Amino acid sequence: LGETRLFSQNMRSLSNTFTANGNPYFISQTLMQTSLELDSLVNMFYSEDQSGTRLFLILSDSPYSNESMDTISEVKALLQTDTLGSHISGLDCGIQGTSADMQDVRDIMEQDFTHIQLIIIAGVFLVLLVLLRSIVAPIYLLLTVMLSYGATMGIITWLFQDVLGHSGISFMLPIILFTLIVALGSDYNIFLVSRIREESETKPIKEAVKNAISSTGGVIVACGLILGGTFAAMLTSPILTMYQLGAAVAIGIIMDTVIVRGILVPSLATIVGRWNWWPFHNLKK
Repeated sequence: LGETRLFSQNMRSLSNTFTANGNPYFISQTLMQTSLELDSLVNMFYSEDQSGTRLFLILSDSPYSNESMDTISEVKALLQTDTLGSHISGLDCGIQGTSADMQDVRDIMEQDFTHIQLIIIAGVFLVLLVLLRSIVAPIYLLLTVMLSYGATMGIITWLFQDVLGHSGISFMLPIILFTLIVALGSDYNIFLVSRIREESETKPIKEAVKNAISSTGGVIVACGLILGGTFAAMLTSPILTMYQLGAAVAIGIIMDTVIVRGILVPSLATIVGRWNWWPFHNLKK
């Protein structure tokens, strides 16, 4: 009896959070037995053995929105603590639907994001290590890529939340943006630093960087502008995720190629000097 009373109290906590339809009506047992249509309708809400029931939760927001997924998380937490946490024998609850599916995907992606980051960073570092035959250069090149990603995330979060008034960025955006920024930034890094290494075989570091920028800088910037402009076309999409992704990639790629690859990396290469290719090769002074 005590557990039943506790269950009733906990269910009332759910009703305080979510409101029901304000027009309920009573269906008599006689009417249910004589109306096949009504019986079929009622069966939608009960299991065949009458041991389970179904409740429909109609959300006011889009089922794909952050608000809906946050609501599903709240419902799950309430069910976990208020109903599944009781000791009533055989009690079980579950949630299904578009928002619930998207919320599960979001949770999985957030859990896996750290592992994906580590795998991508380790893989790119090994590629840079082999191609540049250096330990020092790959380290600061990866740090510049991380800087591009972090700066882009900060800009788009400020843009969409504070300026445009969105509830937040899409949960798919960080992992997609991270993959693209790291891949493309590393590609441009290899293109630029390989030329710096080639020039440094016969020239001082400052002259080698200057020649490398002169020969590859225009190509890198042009590639970044073309790619960024291509993704910017997604700004015309009515789908919020596509819209945010287009803006994020366009901002990130253009910033990476113009500022990071055009200014920061050459400056770091000049400052590091002959240690760029340590320990496999010393740059000529």
